[in-house]
Amino acid sequence: MLKDFFRKIFLFLSSFFSSLDNVAKKELFFFFLYFLLSFLFIFLRWPLLIGIFLLILAVFFWKVTVGLSWLNLIYLILGAIEAKILFFWLKPFWLLIFFLGLVYLFFLKIPMNKKSANQIISVYLLAGWIVISYGLYFYLNYYFILSFLFYLVGLAVFSYFNFLSGDKFVPLNYLAFLLVNLEVYWLLSYLSLGVLQIAALSVFGYYFFYSFF
Repeated sequence: MLKDFFRKIFLFLSSFFSSLDNVAKKELFFFFLYFLLSFLFIFLRWPLLIGIFLLILAVFFWKVTVGLSWLNLIYLILGAIEAKILFFWLKPFWLLIFFLGLVYLFFLKIPMNKKSANQIISVYLLAGWIVISYGLYFYLNYYFILSFLFYLVGLAVFSYFNFLSGDKFVPLNYLAFLLVNLEVYWLLSYLSLGVLQIAALSVFGYYFFYSFF
């Protein structure tokens, strides 16, 4: 019975891969290579620079071979680095959830070419960026201004791409949106909550205000 089960899986995978063209096969190969390298980089104690170098090398070959966009290239590398930083602050279960969610969104965005995943993955990466920003202040006891400026960089970049992908980029609206989210970030830092709860509220505020601009 078990033998038949694995036989059916093997036949399904064989028919699935045989139906793909060469470009799709290459994309899946590089995607699984990225998944494997990212998993080892995040959950094992690899030297940071070596892990980043291997990821950049794999993603660069992905771009050269298949034609990966620069934005996807940056997001792939940034996502793995974010998860590696969160490795030191999150419990393994939550880190695994974050990583699997990231991989799933990348799968929708790149091999499956789902345009609806563009904004979702930007907000998802911003959520990781927000946790790191608050972590600089609450976990590492850095000055709040450093946490604030770090958040500002991520907020400005991710929001810019979100506004562009949503075809609603207006400079004044964009600047007003940044100011509102910066004020929310500052006000939430006064709450007596954990970093994850504050970050969740910040992401909710971001998504809420984004719908009005």
